Amino acid sequence: MEEDNLEKKSEENGKTDAPASQKGSGVPLLIWVLIVILIAVCFYFLSLINSKKFQISSRNGYLVVKKGLFLPYGFSEYIPQDMTKREAYSPLKIPEGETVPVAEVDRGELDIALFRIVSGWVEKYLKNESEENLRIASGYIERLMKLNVSPDDFEKYSRLKGELTFRQAKFSFNMGMELIRTSREKITAIKNLSPEFLKESEELLAKIEKIEKVNSPDYILLKRQDMDKIRDEIKKECISSCVKETIERSAGKQPDAAVPGDSKPPSSDSQEKKDEK
Repeated sequence: MEEDNLEKKSEENGKTDAPASQKGSGVPLLIWVLIVILIAVCFYFLSLINSKKFQISSRNGYLVVKKGLFLPYGFSEYIPQDMTKREAYSPLKIPEGETVPVAEVDRGELDIALFRIVSGWVEKYLKNESEENLRIASGYIERLMKLNVSPDDFEKYSRLKGELTFRQAKFSFNMGMELIRTSREKITAIKNLSPEFLKESEELLAKIEKIEKVNSPDYILLKRQDMDKIRDEIKKECISSCVKETIERSAGKQPDAAVPGDSKPPSSDSQEKKDEK
């Protein structure tokens, strides 16, 4: 009898525990759903933030611009649809001895960061006026022209472009003078010229001598001395003309000075009238 009572109690307890377990199983499921939703929201916002970031780094000796993926982490090479922007952010050769540290920036800071890096390379190449360095500096300045920068950076860009133009002109001038000297050497080395070409060669040599004379430091010094001499002569001429003008003015005022005194001697007619009285 006791065994039967125990079995009945156990069956009743099992029946009462089953609904309780069914009621309690719904709470953990709701919590897990909320956790999954929060994770998805965080994943979305982290991906959105990362997709708006840009990375400046180096790869195989080239400066590379990357754009953030729509994931919490990761970047891929930035290739804009606009051709002008594509040229501005395409891989750029890094000069020897230079490094590009990895930097993550926002869209508004991307052009400013690139300008500071590339403008430093331009200044380095402008220190040496060789043809190769000027060519490379010209390529970097063309890249700077495609970036949107601040007014201060634009002023620096204008200065660098002007300095590049000056150094290119100076390099061309030096090359021209070298060609002129080479021409003189070739002409003087010619022997037994016909009378027709002899006159032309003499005229060309005279022109070359004039150019070399003007370009010589002695000629510049002589011209400066001539300018000083002319300046001194102008000063002397001005002083003498001023003195002469002052003397003429003072001489012209002397007759007028005698008028107020009324010191004219009496005429002979007035003197005779006085004697008759």
